[in-house]
Amino acid sequence: MGLHPFHLPLAIDQGSGGRCQKGSPCDGFPCMVRAKLDAENAILRPILLKKPANLTLWTGATVRNLEINASGSRIIRAEVEREGERIGIEADRFILSAGAVNSAALLLGSKNRKHPSGLANSSGLVGRHFMSHNNSVLLALSPWRLNPTRFQKNLALNDFYNSGPQGGKPLGHIQMRGKVKPQMLGRGKPAGLRLFGRSIARRSIDLWVMTEDLGIPENRVVLDDQERIHLLWRGTNTEAHEALLDQAKRIMRRSGYPIRIVDRRGIRAVQHQCGTIRFGNDPGTAVLDPWCKAFDLENLYVMDAGFFPTSGAVNPSLTIVAQVLRAAEHLKGEITGDV
Repeated sequence: MGLHPFHLPLAIDQGSGGRCQKGSPCDGFPCMVRAKLDAENAILRPILLKKPANLTLWTGATVRNLEINASGSRIIRAEVEREGERIGIEADRFILSAGAVNSAALLLGSKNRKHPSGLANSSGLVGRHFMSHNNSVLLALSPWRLNPTRFQKNLALNDFYNSGPQGGKPLGHIQMRGKVKPQMLGRGKPAGLRLFGRSIARRSIDLWVMTEDLGIPENRVVLDDQERIHLLWRGTNTEAHEALLDQAKRIMRRSGYPIRIVDRRGIRAVQHQCGTIRFGNDPGTAVLDPWCKAFDLENLYVMDAGFFPTSGAVNPSLTIVAQVLRAAEHLKGEITGDV
């Protein structure tokens, strides 16, 4: 068909002597043999096994508030609730990495007399420009063909990433997704999927179709009077997403799969959430500087998916890692005087 599929970059321990058994559903599931190299297995566990003197990991702890000094220029303490006890943690610098939704919620919830709209929020942009991608699952199947694959998430297409057919607007990214199981086609799905879920799951080739979610100010994280988190969101760039779905359906029809079922995820799929604490060069249009330091506070850094000014149309994980490594190296230089 003139397309250019490529191997997905996957963080899986499947090399010589690796732990991957290629039998788990993977994708959105924890790995039972720890072969999925997520942050816990690739970073935290190896570090903690060395028992470093300069690192302590608390579980079952929640940061409730960030307190500032009298002038409002620095954070002096994080108030942590742990096992029913309130503990104040003091430090010279604070790095917030709670994810795009919870980092924004903590900053908004830490408002005070000096920062009445929330910490680091003189621009009014904390919590705004929420993005999570336009995501749909396409199940393509033929009644006469079974799909026996055990490890399906391995190929992707970016042929329509920069432009659609005949040089049209950018559409996005298509990739294989972890194999759909019958249990995934149950409650909340259309009646046909629920009724024939087992038969469909045995036959389907499953694609994840992803288009950019545009960061508009109205899409945002807010707190109510009881500090409960609410997400205000409406779809953007939906025409491009529908056009990409049409391309994916055409590809699978030409590949011999006459039945194509689309499950549009909408707000239910927020695993790529980003953009609520965007970075930039102008304090009037951004919360963080290019090194992920808050413009409004001398010692606050936000190093998670909140920094994205745009979402692109691929999984943001590698971009998050790249930017955090870059920002951490700069912070190290500031501390040692090597900047």
